[in-house]
Amino acid sequence: MNKIPTIFTPKIYIASSEEGFDLKTKIIEYLVNKTVVDVGPHTKYTVDSVIYACMVAELVLEDERHCGILISETANDMVIMANRFKGIRAVIVTDDISVQHSKKILNSNIFCMSLNTEIELIEKWFNIKNIYNEKNMRTIYLMDSLHPIGCI
Repeated sequence: MNKIPTIFTPKIYIASSEEGFDLKTKIIEYLVNKTVVDVGPHTKYTVDSVIYACMVAELVLEDERHCGILISETANDMVIMANRFKGIRAVIVTDDISVQHSKKILNSNIFCMSLNTEIELIEKWFNIKNIYNEKNMRTIYLMDSLHPIGCI
């Protein structure tokens, strides 16, 4: 009996603080042709955004082909929380240079953005591939292996 191969569709997990709620909605609309999972919040009421950062990090770790987007006023809180998970390489992206470096060199898997980050940078981030050379691979290995395990 022949098995039909299944096509894997990578997921983009997205979450925000209450300040980032409107921008998150715009990003979901912008990424209409991708598989985006809205992790929350689902209202503009005050939330503990670091909990959503934990949820996105855990979901991204389920498969290395998944990635995440976190949005808050400055993105600092969410990037710190996401990076507490071994295997997560969350970065705050602010311009073309940080987009290039975060993917080519660091192979980032969570894109963190403040409220003034241009939405178009997300598409650039998706389209950049990691450069697998010895130095970059060593950097990624060290980030993952020297990282404390666990969250809260």
